[in-house]
Amino acid sequence: MNNNITKGTILLIISALGYAGMSTFIKLSGDIPVIQKVFFRNLPCLFLAIFLLAKNKESVLGHRGNRKILLLRGCIGTLGALANFYAVDKLMLPNATMLNQLGPFFIIIFSFLFLKEKIKRFQIGALAIAFIGVVIILGPGSTMPIFPAFMAILGAISIGIAFTCIRYLGGKESPQTIVFWFAIVSISVGVIYMIIDYTPMTTMQTIYLLCAGICTIFGQFGTTLAYKYAAAKDISIFGYSQVIFATIFSVLIFSQIPGENSMIGYIIVIAAAGVSYFYNKKVDRQKIYKIYFVHKMP
Repeated sequence: MNNNITKGTILLIISALGYAGMSTFIKLSGDIPVIQKVFFRNLPCLFLAIFLLAKNKESVLGHRGNRKILLLRGCIGTLGALANFYAVDKLMLPNATMLNQLGPFFIIIFSFLFLKEKIKRFQIGALAIAFIGVVIILGPGSTMPIFPAFMAILGAISIGIAFTCIRYLGGKESPQTIVFWFAIVSISVGVIYMIIDYTPMTTMQTIYLLCAGICTIFGQFGTTLAYKYAAAKDISIFGYSQVIFATIFSVLIFSQIPGENSMIGYIIVIAAAGVSYFYNKKVDRQKIYKIYFVHKMP
């Protein structure tokens, strides 16, 4: 493993820990409307994005031709956050996290539909394996409530659409501009809601939500920097360490242990991600071998 891949791996694990911490603080904040949770969670992200945009003298609004996609990413990201936070409130933490981790599989689907990227055979196989894992998690013998589970999957679908937008915007807009649009849309929706129906919070609840926002900064910017150092095919599998962190926090803080169905489902979904990861590595090695032998030929 070269130095850049090592850096990317460490940053992605830090990102996974940040997102697991975010979900933990969201759950600890208790019975508050999810839209209010999204508002306070995204405040630190907004301030940091504005600071970085000002420091780097970058456009807050982005390029005119990209603003519809930036707005779409902000709206879909807000919907995904609302769905995910609802699931985190109602489900065991690792269950909500695992279902939300289906996002990368939806990225494959939406990239095919909207960006016309081809789906390879191994990706179809990985999607099928992941689907089997979800069926086991939610199937007979499972005690997981269906509607919150559906919301977690809706959150994953939203991630798929949002990251497809980010792929489209790649190289066209800075990460800070993309984060700014997501934060400003979600905060604007939160402000409108709280003007109509604000729920008072205790000091501890406010602290929990601001801590969730700080963890989100580690999550979002950790992921951005990780993929700056290394390609997704080299490190993406390490993003699933978020499920491990979420399980640890669930046991230590909430005294909740996932059931047998859930554990089997986790293994199958992570195996599906592993299929994609190791297949990509194999293809990459074959390309290197071909290049090597071509250059070695007289």
